Amino acid sequence: MRKISITAAVLIVLVLSAVQPVFSNDNPGVVEAFRKNFTRGSLSTKVRVLQDSLEYKDADMSPLYTLSLDFIISNTWMLQSDTIGRDLMFFTIRLLGTNGITEAADNLWLFFKSVDDSALMIEIMNALGDTAAGKQNIIYGINAWLRDYNTAFKAGKTPDSKLVAEAVATLGKLGDPTSFPIVFTTGTIGYSETVNLSANEALGKIDGYFTDHIIEVIRSSVPEEKLAALKAAYGQSNLTRDDKASIALVGLDIGLYSEAYDSAEEGILRELRYEAVRQLTALNWAGATDNLVKHFDSTVFELEQGLCRKVSLIEAIDALGNAGTHDAAIRLTLYLEVLNSYTENGQIVDEQVILSVIRNLGELGDNTAFDYLLYTGYLNYSGTVQRAAREALKNLKNI
Repeated sequence: MRKISITAAVLIVLVLSAVQPVFSNDNPGVVEAFRKNFTRGSLSTKVRVLQDSLEYKDADMSPLYTLSLDFIISNTWMLQSDTIGRDLMFFTIRLLGTNGITEAADNLWLFFKSVDDSALMIEIMNALGDTAAGKQNIIYGINAWLRDYNTAFKAGKTPDSKLVAEAVATLGKLGDPTSFPIVFTTGTIGYSETVNLSANEALGKIDGYFTDHIIEVIRSSVPEEKLAALKAAYGQSNLTRDDKASIALVGLDIGLYSEAYDSAEEGILRELRYEAVRQLTALNWAGATDNLVKHFDSTVFELEQGLCRKVSLIEAIDALGNAGTHDAAIRLTLYLEVLNSYTENGQIVDEQVILSVIRNLGELGDNTAFDYLLYTGYLNYSGTVQRAAREALKNLKNI
């Protein structure tokens, strides 16, 4: 038998090593082997192939997972009624999401729109949150889908709160500013506490300045959402005083000048004004006199028509006093003149209202009110009102 030298043997080994593939974790051959086994395997084998792929942590298994997605989309009708088939569907979607495989996002969205299976839709929506960042067509699509879902809910359709909560959470993860109004609306129309919490958390993740987003909702949404946005703003602990004032000023402006289509909308816009004025007064925010005067005039009329309570008028008076301007003092002085004329003619003037006018004129300290405050003390008011008028006079600037 012919002997082979040690040197020749070593050379043969080296040559064989050079021509045979070495399957490391990041070698494309590994991924291709998994793809082949997935393609020719049964449903249970396909699931095992996906499970085994997790052992190869350094390999890019996205071609395998997108192959599986193509398979489940093409065979949805068959897989949905099979236990192992459903396992394959859920496992595939989860792998695409947890690995952030962005190239699968478009097909995931198409898949979402093609199925009517709540559990499956929740899984897909979750995966979209990890794969669809920056994909405007998908983000706009989810916005539109959720808007339609909200419309159906308000029309009486029984909702799937888990699916809605997942949708707003996904929009929060994607963080696109266009989603803010629809996420906000979703959290305010009465789904469930789970949805409300999910929406609130999502709002904090969406790109952009929260104050600007809220103002846009107040400007562009339907009246009930305008009011909800204004109230929601004051539940945000991270908003500055200036932010809150900016929001309230817009709310007051919109409440004054928006056109209502029916009496229900008129009532909501009135409440929007009242709420905005309360907030401005609580913030001790000076200025905005023109709108505060218009609000005061409207509130006087509304009280006369039985459209609001007395407290709303007193709040409007307080807001003018808080404005700290000469024009505010002029308007309250003119109102005091009206109340004095009522008293002279024997009409009953509400004591709380006139006390509020007197107190605020005193706090404004504008000499415009001097003659009318002085005259109040000569009329048939209670001792409480007359004492208040004298105290207010002391606060006026020297004439």
